[in-house]
Amino acid sequence: MLVAWNVRGSLRAKHTTREQFRVFHQLLGKAQEAAHEAQRLADPADPLPYMIEQPMAMGLGYSHEQYGRLWAEIMERAPKALGPHTGALQYWCAKWCGSHERAESFARAAAAKGEPGELLSMLPLYACFEQEQHEDDIDPDVWLKEPHIVAAVDAALLDVDAADPDDRRVVRVRHLLAWFLYWQDRYPEALEQFRLIDGWIGHAPWTYSSDPKGRYLNVRDYTVRQVHGTD
Repeated sequence: MLVAWNVRGSLRAKHTTREQFRVFHQLLGKAQEAAHEAQRLADPADPLPYMIEQPMAMGLGYSHEQYGRLWAEIMERAPKALGPHTGALQYWCAKWCGSHERAESFARAAAAKGEPGELLSMLPLYACFEQEQHEDDIDPDVWLKEPHIVAAVDAALLDVDAADPDDRRVVRVRHLLAWFLYWQDRYPEALEQFRLIDGWIGHAPWTYSSDPKGRYLNVRDYTVRQVHGTD
């Protein structure tokens, strides 16, 4: 499956060739067959063989009904696992098989069922970030200060505070928090997130840039200057 996604590349569809798509779909079809065989052979309680089908669902363009059946299998086995929820959010995004409204609705419903420390509160932030990146006419300096987005940031801050500090998923939420707090002009809070994540930039929002390191350093260094009053 990784080979298939490497063939397709990370650019939008309009920048991907027909040959790339042909090979991409061919390889995904083979991966889908392997996933279905793994589901047949696995322990009935194991969610992993179903979770690995999620990227195939996006690439092959599963219908909403088809994806719903896959999602039901995952939820039966791992109802609060963060990984498959972020995968489902990708499916429901406008850039794949859904819309901004569907993605936001899914994210809010999923976050509402989470307990403190389970980190499902990151999903509304992820949905907002995906919309911001997808729509060229959004001004993040205005839109990300909307009250409902500020409230989502506050909920995620409480969630990471309640989480196990050794939970490696926490850093993923902190990266998004640093981005949102930066745009909301909450620089001391953003700087605290940067202190806790500094040294590794392998998550959104930085990975959505052609220059992840540059984006990270620009945001972090500007935040530092705002807090410490340096030019």
